[in-house]
Amino acid sequence: MKRKSFRRFRYAFSLKARDKWMDDEGMNYFLMTLRHEEPRSAFFSTFFYWSLHPEEKTDELTDCKPKHFTRGSKKKNAIDQDPKPKLRKYNFDCVRRWHRKGGLFKKDYWFVPIHHNQSHWVVVVVDLRKKVVRFYDPYHSLITEYADGIFQYLKDLHKELNGSALPDVEEWRIVYAPEGPTQTNGYDCGIFAMLLCDFLSKGKHPDYEEADMKMWRKHIVLRILDFNDR
Repeated sequence: MKRKSFRRFRYAFSLKARDKWMDDEGMNYFLMTLRHEEPRSAFFSTFFYWSLHPEEKTDELTDCKPKHFTRGSKKKNAIDQDPKPKLRKYNFDCVRRWHRKGGLFKKDYWFVPIHHNQSHWVVVVVDLRKKVVRFYDPYHSLITEYADGIFQYLKDLHKELNGSALPDVEEWRIVYAPEGPTQTNGYDCGIFAMLLCDFLSKGKHPDYEEADMKMWRKHIVLRILDFNDR
């Protein structure tokens, strides 16, 4: 078994632990399976948002080297302690090369998972068919920065690839707190985020519940392992 495959295999089994904290590595493993299952959707790396916003807001010039990347945090309920994201500078130049081929605008959805303050998972979903950007948080917070940042990226990327502004920009809407499943514990946010991407990309209503997270963890493990064997 190749080294990367073994790491994915080992990581998948560790997810079965009831209170396993989800880090960037685990999230990206599952997103990799979704990219192969749902070609009509784009699943961004967990590192994308922090590459787009690489530095906290100061009077200094923005450096494109993100200071956020880690393998996760063991803090629990950290969003209650520090509910607002640290304000960061938007810098399109830092991700200008990420999506040069232009395939993103042929997709139905973009899914952008974000590791909020390294302690909680949220997701921004761009629906290109209905012209809506939605911010999902299982704690139902009203954080606006994440959806605003991705919508700005949408406009900048269109201009970069097509040489013109996003058409019908006034028709786009941003929804900051759509209805969805609710999380009350401090460790299942990553599973909530994975399932949200999975359900919405398949055109399903996200109707999972916190009481079923143990079952869904096993389901995710099997999906990762199945992909690992391909």
